[in-house]
Amino acid sequence: DHVTYVWFDALLNYVSALGYPEGDLYKKYWGSARHLIGKDILKTHAIFWPTMLRAMGAPVYAGLNVGGFLMGPDGQKMSKSLGNVVDPFVLAQRYSSDAVRYYLIKDVPYGQDSNIGESALVDRYNADLANDLGNLVSRVRALLLRHTDGKLPEAVATPTEQEIIDQALSLHGTVADLVGQLRFWAALEEVMQFVRRLNRYFNDEEPWKLAKAADGAERLGTVLYCCVEGLRIVSILLEPALPSKVKDLRQSLALPGGDLEATRQWGLAPVGAKIPETADILFPKAEAPETDEAETENAPVATPGSKKGASKKSDSAPPAAEPDVEEEQISIDDFFRVQMRVAEVVRAEAVPKTDKLLKLELLVGDEQRTVVSGIAQFYDPDDLAGRRVVLVANLKPAKLRGIVSQGMILAAEDAEGNLALVEPDKQLPSGATVR
Repeated sequence: DHVTYVWFDALLNYVSALGYPEGDLYKKYWGSARHLIGKDILKTHAIFWPTMLRAMGAPVYAGLNVGGFLMGPDGQKMSKSLGNVVDPFVLAQRYSSDAVRYYLIKDVPYGQDSNIGESALVDRYNADLANDLGNLVSRVRALLLRHTDGKLPEAVATPTEQEIIDQALSLHGTVADLVGQLRFWAALEEVMQFVRRLNRYFNDEEPWKLAKAADGAERLGTVLYCCVEGLRIVSILLEPALPSKVKDLRQSLALPGGDLEATRQWGLAPVGAKIPETADILFPKAEAPETDEAETENAPVATPGSKKGASKKSDSAPPAAEPDVEEEQISIDDFFRVQMRVAEVVRAEAVPKTDKLLKLELLVGDEQRTVVSGIAQFYDPDDLAGRRVVLVANLKPAKLRGIVSQGMILAAEDAEGNLALVEPDKQLPSGATVR
């Protein structure tokens, strides 16, 4: 024998709340009702409840969907004694509620037990939101402001754009089908695959080169418009997962809002609309809090013989004589531990309350990084966008003036303390290895 206790009354509430048996709400909704439950109450919903419904002569619900458990990062049930409890409110405060929501939808397939933790959240946030989506928005904005006076240009589509258009307009149906199957993570992945396609299109078309070509204006406008319009559709489809951030995205690109029907149409981005001159970075690169952070202003660039923390030499004092000692030598293995990459400067701006530091947004392959560099006295921020520099990519992150700096760019220094950026003499792609 089994005693159901309060479950008998509790289950009846599903239909009594709708006015069973003659209520209009019952007649309208019960035939398509689906339960979404946790698996710890599976028995009552999968055995007791259908039995009760059949005994009442009422139809059984249309579907029973069972979610899994959220486990700690170690794969065990969360417990204070194990120290593996993940507090979503702390994560939301640290990374934003949108980031937490996106992570849980993307990395927790509905119906499965899943390990969750802060490190995994940071990995997903950086890969999808900072590197793929946020990076594309920043790059498009930079070129619009620099070459179209911040106005959305007209587009003259070619077969290349038609492929993008076709993929964009097919997203609505694909995403709707996956959501109907409760495969929310797969729906998000379809949208993010399209974002990655836009990134490849942007890189392949090289709009920064089109901007310099005598006959490149029309093609430049087409590429930028195609990216903006694609991002409009993306912003609508991602709104359930990123409700606040997609509004910021649309505002930064002067885009209208819209419902799902607006994702079935191409060309709703308003030609001639002017984007705001300034906008916060949509998804700043995140670092897990375990990363050691050092507060210092003078750790700007790597120069021959310099050490992290060295400042510019005094203009009033003559250069000190070099000591007559043999320089320390390192092995080839030590050298190869340093990972250097070609990086493209997407945007540069002065760091407030200092005359030495610039904040650089860099593109390293498909990854976006923030680097704080002490070159403000030698370079105007407006002259750096589009330039390629050499980045020490595996340097431990450091916090400079409240900004997490993810690497160090290389520069040469003369005897007077003047700096010159180290740049490749050929147009190598960002992310290329320096060795």
